[in-house]
Amino acid sequence: MKESNRQKKFGKLIQKELSEVLQRDVQLEGSPMLTVTVVRGTPDLKEARIYISVFPDEKCAATLKEIQDRSREIRHLLGNRMRQQLRYVPEIQFFLDDTLNEVAHMDRLFARMAPATGEEE
Repeated sequence: MKESNRQKKFGKLIQKELSEVLQRDVQLEGSPMLTVTVVRGTPDLKEARIYISVFPDEKCAATLKEIQDRSREIRHLLGNRMRQQLRYVPEIQFFLDDTLNEVAHMDRLFARMAPATGEEE
């Protein structure tokens, strides 16, 4: 189903505020670099699926687990920041965004193919 303009605005607002919460208010073990890449809201805006990217890759699983375990605290901090902007603070679910890993994998595959195509010309 296509995302409405309202859902897109909601997603951008949550993404911006949540990025600041994770950067300033939440101290994660090992201090990984974290990026909120996408936020998808349900049509009623009561739930948000949040996709994050973590660097370095070795810390992905541990960081995602820590964020999921602390999601109530993160939701509370988000609610404090957005009290005047939202009627409801959405239930949040965190997921790992592995798009960059897929891009790197495709680059490696293309790099392997490049020498083979270069010899044929």
